[in-house]
Amino acid sequence: MRPEWGGILLKNTQQRVITALLVALTFVFLGYSLYQSWHELSRYEWAVNYLYLSFSFLLYPITFLLLAWGWSSIIRGLGAACGFWLNLQIYAQAALAKRIPGTLWYVAGRVYLYNQQGVHRSVTLMGTFIEIALIILSGASLSLLTIPFYFETVNNQIGFFMVLPLLSVLILASPKIVSAMGRFFWRMDRGQSASLPEMKIADILGCLLIYIVTWVLGGVVLYCLTKAIYPLEVQQLPQIISVWVVAGTISSVVLFAPSGLGVREISLSLLLSRYLPLSIAIVVALLFRVLLTLGEVGSVLSSLALTHYIAKRRGDHSLIATEGGPLDNH
Repeated sequence: MRPEWGGILLKNTQQRVITALLVALTFVFLGYSLYQSWHELSRYEWAVNYLYLSFSFLLYPITFLLLAWGWSSIIRGLGAACGFWLNLQIYAQAALAKRIPGTLWYVAGRVYLYNQQGVHRSVTLMGTFIEIALIILSGASLSLLTIPFYFETVNNQIGFFMVLPLLSVLILASPKIVSAMGRFFWRMDRGQSASLPEMKIADILGCLLIYIVTWVLGGVVLYCLTKAIYPLEVQQLPQIISVWVVAGTISSVVLFAPSGLGVREISLSLLLSRYLPLSIAIVVALLFRVLLTLGEVGSVLSSLALTHYIAKRRGDHSLIATEGGPLDNH
């Protein structure tokens, strides 16, 4: 009997306990840090730059569409005959479950929705793990590239040339890493004899590039949000991008926490404290969480409204691409 996919994730009870502990520790750390620096925080002259604040909210939907594009490229690369608008609709619907502790609900939502389109659960599961792998690999690659900016060694280029060989190896090895993970999870669910769909190397590298651009844009969003309440120089943009990429990659690895809850806030606070007071960094990290939540909800609702409008104009059946056919659902 083949192992069920649910077996590779933590049990729901364990997930809830770990998530609760993580959230509690986060509040203790952030609360104590704010208490320790309350005098500094209370004396800070708050002046909100609404232009940069607006930019941060306006840029987020672009990152959401890029993430949806990456997912659409993955699932189509595995042979699912679904067009971009249908993939966007399913991506948006499943994204609502990201705020629930544990990865299981988010994945289960995708599996159910694609099952309705005739796509076998193994393809959806394989695509989801490829997506996670590519997000982490792209974040790790970009982290290596931007770490010299964080430590401000880019002027003499020593840091860049130190990480360049490792970065090149990581990017070149990404297709093999992703393919190996895909084969492993596919055979866990369908067995050794099942026909294995594989993405082309060019498709994998293309998705890797999409996620790298998404990471960079997320760093720009963080820069705009920080600039909205604290004076930053434009020359600090690469450093802030580095902060986001490193913190975001760390939180992406913690799959049991809903959207990296707790891990992301602590990582951002500590990394940002290199460029601004810790108390302000904590406020920025918390505001960034609010921005991501509101931005994601707004992007989900907008995407659903857009796909519904397109479906209404074209007819529901035209959201599914005509090339090929749905994968086996048995």
